[in-house]
Amino acid sequence: MRKLFLVLAAVAGCAILRAGDIKGILIAEESFNYENKADLDGQNGGIGWAGPWFNSPLEKQRNRIKVPGLEFPGLKTSGGSLFETGKDNRTFRDIDTSRSEVAGLLDTGDYKKPAFGKHGTTIWFSFIMKLAGGNAYSGLHLSDGVEPEKDKYGNKKHQRIQVGRCNISPKYFLGRVTNGGPGDGKWFSDVLCDENVHHVVCRFDFKEPADEGWMWIDPALGKEPGTSSALRAEKITHFMFNSINAGGNAKSEVDEIRIGTAYSSVTPK
Repeated sequence: MRKLFLVLAAVAGCAILRAGDIKGILIAEESFNYENKADLDGQNGGIGWAGPWFNSPLEKQRNRIKVPGLEFPGLKTSGGSLFETGKDNRTFRDIDTSRSEVAGLLDTGDYKKPAFGKHGTTIWFSFIMKLAGGNAYSGLHLSDGVEPEKDKYGNKKHQRIQVGRCNISPKYFLGRVTNGGPGDGKWFSDVLCDENVHHVVCRFDFKEPADEGWMWIDPALGKEPGTSSALRAEKITHFMFNSINAGGNAKSEVDEIRIGTAYSSVTPK
């Protein structure tokens, strides 16, 4: 009986661990709960960040806050949204890598700082977006560090992943950014990036010999979607990230940015 009890206890313990894994860790979240028309630069809300949003000292333009924010059916939303002015100005924010609960997700990035992207881990990334004017690129970048004194893009060499709209297609895409170096890649969805609000969800599996990515547009909430309904980005040149930047030369609104370790952690209902 004692052996049976121990076996049942072990099974129950595994079930609890699996449930915890499914829930995942919310690494960072930003709902833009700020005043209407305020500059994004200096705003310090949300959770999981290492400091406020900031601009390069070389950039005079500022992205702004727009109230009310974007909404998407069934998704938890609040506050305003980020309005990207379309003047190719960027605003940056570092992710807090000092929290004990994210330590197992980190390795050393290309610039000798802790960064997400450790082999054997999975990171989810989501946001809602609509294009507000223009037909060039806009959206979000994941970056490995930022050097705002180098250029207004926080030093393009640090950019790793772009999600949103690029300047060669009107459809949502996922791109591996190398800024002219080897290893870049672009994967396009069938969904137009236009004035309609869409919920973009990405999953990145970090592994040898190359990373793998998946992107869903407007997936059903509540249960992790199957990969058959996703855009698959195969053989992504390995990348790591610890910061985010927002902006582009098309006007857009972006809201409800979330980074986590499970689908449920980045798609709260």
